[in-house]
Amino acid sequence: MATRTKKTFVPAETVAATAEAATQAATQQYEKAVAATREQAAKASALLEDLAVLGKGNLDAVVQSNTLFAKGLEEISREFMTYAQASLETAASATKALFQAKTLQDVIALNNEYAKTSLDTFLANSTKLSDLGVKVANEALEPINARVNLTIEKLSKPALAA
Repeated sequence: MATRTKKTFVPAETVAATAEAATQAATQQYEKAVAATREQAAKASALLEDLAVLGKGNLDAVVQSNTLFAKGLEEISREFMTYAQASLETAASATKALFQAKTLQDVIALNNEYAKTSLDTFLANSTKLSDLGVKVANEALEPINARVNLTIEKLSKPALAA
C-alpha cells in the first residue's frame, strides 16, 4: 500500500518574506565580498607601486656602486702606473750605474742596493695598493648594502595584512 504524505501549505506571504530575506542576505554578502576585494586590490596596487619604487632605488644603488668602483679602479691604475714608471726609472738608473762600475765589487754592491730598494718599494706599494683596493671595495659595496638592508626591512613587513 502506498503511503500518502500530508502536504503542508505555506502561505505565499511567508514564502515571499523568506525569499526577500534570503535575497537581502545574499546581496549583503556580495557587497561585503566586493568591498573586501576592492580593499585587497588597492593594497596590492600600493604594494606594487612600493616595489617599483624599491626596484628603482636598488637600480640607482647599483649604478652608484659601479660608478664608485670605476673611479676606484682608475685611482688604483694611476697608483700602479706611477709605481711602474718609478720602477722603470730606478731600473734604468741602476743599469746605467752598473755599466759605469769599475770593479766586480762595485757591481755586486750596486746590484744588492738596487735589489733592496726594489723590494722595499715593491712591499710599500703592494701595501698601498692593497689598502686602496679594500677602500674601493668597501665604498663600492656601501650603496648596495644600504639598499639590501632597506629591501629586507620593507619586504619583511606583511604587505596585504588587514
